[in-house]
Amino acid sequence: MENHFETDDQGRLMRCLHCGEENAFKDDKDAVFCIYCGYSLSNQCTNYNQCGVSLPPNAAYCPYCGSESHFLRSGLVNSKRKNYILDEDLPF
Repeated sequence: MENHFETDDQGRLMRCLHCGEENAFKDDKDAVFCIYCGYSLSNQCTNYNQCGVSLPPNAAYCPYCGSESHFLRSGLVNSKRKNYILDEDLPF
């Protein structure tokens, strides 16, 4: 099942994914963090030095460089990537 998030015209969440509170400053275009818990109301690529583009709220990875999204690193969205255990990672 795919998540659908309500956003404003700038791609900011209308409701915080972390605490669930409504964006109290939805009319202020410069307000990008939740005033209740401090989490970002917009998702971004975590490759800030070379990419850092804005992403849709449900994006787990950047379509341009493949880096994790801020929301994935924060545990707010899930990855569909399969985790494989390599032989060198095993303790025996």
